[in-house]
Amino acid sequence: MRLAGNALKAIGNALKFVKPTTSGEALMRFGPELLYAGLAAGSAPAGTPLSQRLLVGAEDLGIGLGSSLLGQLGGYGLGKRMVAKGKAFEQLTPEQQQKFANLVNIGDFMAGPLNIAAPRPAMNKMYDDLRLEQEQIQQAQMEQALQEREQALIQALLGGGSALLR
Repeated sequence: MRLAGNALKAIGNALKFVKPTTSGEALMRFGPELLYAGLAAGSAPAGTPLSQRLLVGAEDLGIGLGSSLLGQLGGYGLGKRMVAKGKAFEQLTPEQQQKFANLVNIGDFMAGPLNIAAPRPAMNKMYDDLRLEQEQIQQAQMEQALQEREQALIQALLGGGSALLR
C-alpha cells in the first residue's frame, strides 16, 4: 500500500512537471499531435462520413498525445536521475533546470516512433470499408460487362440464324 502511495505521488509530481506552463510550450509539445490528427481526418477518402473522419482524427490524437506524454515522462525520469539527483526542481540552478526541461523535450521527440507502430483500428476499418465498397463496385461492373457480352452474342446468333432462314 505504501509503495502504491509513493508511486502515485511520483506520477503526480511528474505530471505536474510535464504540464506546459506557457502557450508556446504547449504548442511545441502538443501542436504536432493536433496537426497530425487534423491531417488524418482530412485525408480520409472522398465520401467518408464526417463521423468516421472525426473518429479517425480522435484516434490519431489519442495515440499522439499518449506517446508524447509517455516520452515526456521518460525524459522526466532521465532528468531526475541525471540532473536533479534527488533535489527538488526548485533547488536546481537555472542551467540545470534547462537541462532537465531539455531531457523532457528529448523524451517527447524520442517517443515519436510509437505513433508509427501503434494500432489504428478506426483508420483500418475506414480503409477496409472503402476496399469492400470498391470490390463490390468492380464486381457489379464485371457482371454487367459479362451480361452485355452474352446479350451481344445472343443477338449475333439470332441475327445470323435469321439470315440462314431466308
